[in-house]
Amino acid sequence: VTGSTVPATMNGDASASATISVKNTGNVSWYNNNYFPIHLGTAGPIDRTSPFYDPSWLATTRPAALNEASVDPGQTGTFTFLLKAPHAPGAYTETYGLVVENGSIPGWFLGGITSNIAVKQPFQSTSTDPTPIHIVAGASSSVTANFTNAGSTTWSASPAITLHTSGPTDHVSQFAAPSWLSPSSPGYLNEASVVSGASGSFSIPIGTTTAMRGTYTETFLPVAAGQTWFGAPITVTIIVDPAVYSWDITDQTYSSGTAYMFPGTAATLTVRARNTGNVDWHNSGNYPVIRLGTSNPHDRTSIFATPAWVAPSRAATMTEAVVAPGNIGTFSFNVMMPYAPGAYREYFSLVAEGHTWMNDPGLNFYLNVLRPTYS
Repeated sequence: VTGSTVPATMNGDASASATISVKNTGNVSWYNNNYFPIHLGTAGPIDRTSPFYDPSWLATTRPAALNEASVDPGQTGTFTFLLKAPHAPGAYTETYGLVVENGSIPGWFLGGITSNIAVKQPFQSTSTDPTPIHIVAGASSSVTANFTNAGSTTWSASPAITLHTSGPTDHVSQFAAPSWLSPSSPGYLNEASVVSGASGSFSIPIGTTTAMRGTYTETFLPVAAGQTWFGAPITVTIIVDPAVYSWDITDQTYSSGTAYMFPGTAATLTVRARNTGNVDWHNSGNYPVIRLGTSNPHDRTSIFATPAWVAPSRAATMTEAVVAPGNIGTFSFNVMMPYAPGAYREYFSLVAEGHTWMNDPGLNFYLNVLRPTYS
């Protein structure tokens, strides 16, 4: 052997060119196209199917024929061929030999041309599952999935690295949020680039429906350029808790400063309510809208209703856009005094519209309609 350019490192599934040069130290000329052609064959043991077989080979055990038409004694011949690395990473030893094909019985006259090739996966990752998350039914949240680049290629925008559902691959996730790239892909790698050995992350928005209850799992895998899946799946555990809508009275006020008013007069009543549940309150959008409704019994038409009410049984919609658990929401509404004098009590409670009435802490307004005196 006078020379070898077999690569020492290859990426899994990649191809590379190799050349082996050999001096003819015998007393017979070598030929590449006659009854006794000289071929490069796999050895150790001979005629072994190579894990580096490429479809351009003569056979699974024959990488190449002699390049030159003939090589006289004392001259050097070359064998040029392609190697296709196996998918599995690891340290491989490939051994070749020279064989003169003579009909049905090949004659081996040189073995032990050995090369060591380290096969690496260009795209590979390791990961640990994130901590299980709790989320209220109908609400949304987010979880971060971290992956370590265990391959030989830097993750970057080209090829794009995205996260997809797995088990089965690219299935439609029941937790897909509107911000996902697709119902099966949460999105791109957060970092612009992640070198080998460094850690990269994906943000996974999680959406739920009001009907969900209990513990769910969803698995994900990184994908390079939308086609090369790599690494082991990461499992996200999602615990969906029932939505609890509840409240308590913080304070209530009369704009008139008193509950005593004359027939036909108007006043503005205000209620401030603390969110004691585990769900955000909203005053619009695709959420249950929180309103102040008549109670005792529910949905009763109020004699104090004015055209400004949402409905004769709905005094007001919450003023704030969103009120998180523990915070306070405000409900202000007008009332018109009836013409029949007397003492009245009007009862209200909160309702998550189209979803549920909340607990009833007994909110009521005392309204005393005075008898007018004409003199």
